Amino acid sequence: IVFAGLIVVSLLGLGASSPTQRWVGVGTHQSPALPPVAAPFEAGVERPNIVLITIDTLRADRLSLAGYARTTSPWLDGFAAEDTVFHQAIAHAPATLRSMAAVVTGLHPTALDRAFDERGTSGAYLGPGVLTLAERLVASGYDTAGFVTNGHLHRDNGFGQGFAYYDDSSA
Repeated sequence: IVFAGLIVVSLLGLGASSPTQRWVGVGTHQSPALPPVAAPFEAGVERPNIVLITIDTLRADRLSLAGYARTTSPWLDGFAAEDTVFHQAIAHAPATLRSMAAVVTGLHPTALDRAFDERGTSGAYLGPGVLTLAERLVASGYDTAGFVTNGHLHRDNGFGQGFAYYDDSSA
């Protein structure tokens, strides 16, 4: 979970992907020979599910899980109690598009801007040569699904790369 100044990462021990757990694919982006984030699945070895939830423009200092006196985030409090919380997370950029692009690629916004400019500033902000976390997870044997409501994270900007299912219909 990414907040302004706070990140919670959830690794849920729900098991590895299997044919019965697959998402119905819509517009899957295929990239050859991607370096995996981890070794591919081995038969009988369970891997944790990874859940990344981002919330745009949320003040971390107003969340009870970050020490605010009133109970303002009971669901997040419970979720964070069993997961990893980073209290000093800093956004790479003051704008959603560039900041979230850095989160899902691991690249600094200036590198992403340069790649976009070299493509003639047309098409998706995240071009086909930019590897995303979802693409690396797929290369490691994970099933992927993305659900977004922020227009900056629309598939037209390249944020759907690597997801077997990407729902941006509310964006």
